Amino acid sequence: MELDDLRRQWQTQPVGPATSPESTEQTLRAMLAQTPDTPLSHLKRNARRNLSVAVLILVINLRAVLGQGSAHGVMNEPLMRGLLLTGFLLLFASLIWQLWLFRQMERTGDNLRQQLSRLTGQVKQVLQLRQVYGVGWYGLMLLAALYLKRHALLSYLQADGQQLNHALIVGAGLLAAVGMGAWLYRAGQKQRQRRYGQYLDQLEATLRELE
Repeated sequence: MELDDLRRQWQTQPVGPATSPESTEQTLRAMLAQTPDTPLSHLKRNARRNLSVAVLILVINLRAVLGQGSAHGVMNEPLMRGLLLTGFLLLFASLIWQLWLFRQMERTGDNLRQQLSRLTGQVKQVLQLRQVYGVGWYGLMLLAALYLKRHALLSYLQADGQQLNHALIVGAGLLAAVGMGAWLYRAGQKQRQRRYGQYLDQLEATLRELE
């Protein structure tokens, strides 16, 4: 009987030591420390890098945005310049907001779980919003270009004896533009997961251990 009791006690023992909330919170605070290899450091570094790239792209396209370019194509139209400028402003606003949220993570107080959970959710909302308006901005740019070139397109499609060939060419061009948009969308998703998603997932996994 004693042997059976010892066997039952051994079988009911936990396999490994349970992680205490205190040690989990210490792990979470270590992940927010200002050291080079923490998730928060990676998030801030990638956000600053994205902001720097956006500034560089704006500088390169500044003449086009201001309407001072030497070309006379559709990008010199006021509508296209307005859409281009709006896209840059929204991009800068989201990147600055995102970087501000990352810096707020360093200032969490006693209620670490609640504050960090709220900030992580807000960062994900910023990423989703940027993804949504990126798709919308691309679609608006495409529609605006078609509208501005509508007369030339109609003349091209109505050319004598070439209607079918020209329609196929225009259709192929539209499909290529839509395909390019889908590829950019997918590439953007992968980039966001690599630069932000994996580190946010690490923080959220540790937060779930505190629940």
